[in-house]
Amino acid sequence: MNSTSHQLPLATARQTLALLRNCVRGHGLLLSSAIMLSLVAAASGLVAPCIVGHLIDKITADATNINMLSWVGPLLAAMLIGGVTAGAGAATVARLGQHILAGLREQALERTLQLPGERIEQAGIGDVVSRISDDVAVIGRTLGPLLGPLVSAVLAIVLTLGGLIGLHPVLALAGLCALPVYYFALLWYLPRATPRFAQERQLFAVRAETVIAALRGTDTVDAYQAQEHFAAQIDDSSNTARLSSRGILWFRTSWSKWLNWAEYTGLAMILLTGYFLVDFNFATVGAVTTAALLFHRLFNPMSMVVNSLNDIQSAAASLTRIAGLANMPDQVAPVQSLPSAVVRPGQVQIRNLDFDRQHTRVLHDINLDIQPGEQVALVGPSGAGKSTLALLIAGLLVPESGQVLVGDDATGGSTQATSVGLVTQETHIFTGSLTENLTLACPDATEAQLWEAVTAVAAQPWVVELPANLDTLVGDGAHQLSAVQAAQIALARAYLANPQVLILDEAGAESIVRSSGVLDQAITQVLRGRTGIIVAHRLNQVLSADRIIVMDEGRIVESGTHDELLAVQGQYQRLWNAWSSIPESPLFSTTRAQREPKQQG
Repeated sequence: MNSTSHQLPLATARQTLALLRNCVRGHGLLLSSAIMLSLVAAASGLVAPCIVGHLIDKITADATNINMLSWVGPLLAAMLIGGVTAGAGAATVARLGQHILAGLREQALERTLQLPGERIEQAGIGDVVSRISDDVAVIGRTLGPLLGPLVSAVLAIVLTLGGLIGLHPVLALAGLCALPVYYFALLWYLPRATPRFAQERQLFAVRAETVIAALRGTDTVDAYQAQEHFAAQIDDSSNTARLSSRGILWFRTSWSKWLNWAEYTGLAMILLTGYFLVDFNFATVGAVTTAALLFHRLFNPMSMVVNSLNDIQSAAASLTRIAGLANMPDQVAPVQSLPSAVVRPGQVQIRNLDFDRQHTRVLHDINLDIQPGEQVALVGPSGAGKSTLALLIAGLLVPESGQVLVGDDATGGSTQATSVGLVTQETHIFTGSLTENLTLACPDATEAQLWEAVTAVAAQPWVVELPANLDTLVGDGAHQLSAVQAAQIALARAYLANPQVLILDEAGAESIVRSSGVLDQAITQVLRGRTGIIVAHRLNQVLSADRIIVMDEGRIVESGTHDELLAVQGQYQRLWNAWSSIPESPLFSTTRAQREPKQQG
């Protein structure tokens, strides 16, 4: 289980409000229309109490001179206008809420896609998934059915209080006696609600992480017959989340009695005060009746607002989590702009490089020069730092100190985003057409270029057999590619990207290697004419390398060709002797003579 110290941050109130403003920006007309429609609907609701109070005064003054039918028209008109504008206002507010929700989801997802994979792993995928799924869903439930009625309720409260003050200030003050009851109830409720809802959201994240961890390690779980252990973990996290939700439900209902006491207090004070005002001729019976009806009209809006505080608190907790994700700073390696005379195209220079992971030093004072077109293999025992060094060269991790410089002939400097390509065997095939999967690396690629890439990685024979060739839908719920085919698509992406430096991290490729040698040609073609960095987890991959870099405990301990390192009789020879006893089909069978510069189109 991930420590909470590595979880993604929560946003401050200022950052959260800034995110909301950014989502509302561009929808000013929709916002103003929603407010105007809701105002008209709230104002229309004041007409009926005023008409009733006026009629009572008429009856009290002269019971023989009343035309009741003359008030039916205005009353019906107010009801019609109120109903139409209330419906239109609610629809407009709901539409605005959908725009806001879409903006929140897009910004959170965009930032998630920009985060380094290591940062996501540290936080826990469950934390990330719960923010862009559970938390967005919570806000969606608030912005959808709740936002429209909530806006209408707030405006109704404001206009009704204004009407009470305009009718008779003393009666308005009597009604305001309910406010202390509301105030003390909220004073007790809010400080207790916020941590409860925040804890609920956190427990949902833990539950999601537990489930995802078990699903991702299905093979290991099956191998060790640990189904009951993980089922117990899932049951425990689910039960904890359930108990938290149930506790919040009891918490929400236990204080609702205070709302009834507030309504009773306000209405009783208006009637009691009105009795004395009428008795001393400071108010009419109709005015007191109107005041009582107006205050009674506040019951539903006030209950709506107060009861909505539960959902608002929950949504606010979710919003701070989403805003915390959306406001995370960029965590990519800074671009080092250097003249081409310092770093040549395709050259890699590493100077005094250190890197820490989770407060542990992973790489120590790495210094390495890789020349343009050179093929370099990184070898060493598990945990030596090979993949970490590769990710630093690719610009996906930020060094603690030192420099990683990569030459690019397009700019004469270092632009890691365009000059370095990275291919691993943990290849993801996105649901969509094969063309869409390939053009991730080169959005402007023509169909001819796509076929060139497919042919280069020896995938053309099976692509032409697909129902719609390059337009065939692949991925989840569509045509499933084999592991070898998925690896070919990953290499074809690298071919289309055409980087100066290509990093191949073959972790997890053992099953592919043993089942097929078709990747030999693909890898040879993609590496041709480029600077190649091969993170070799099987030593038969290094035989064709120009240079082998041996790493151990985060340091470079040996460097040379295969024959030179064997002659040294050091760490590499021990690794090679251990590897030589394991039967393995070679993945890299090319020789240096086979590598020819790729003709650029």
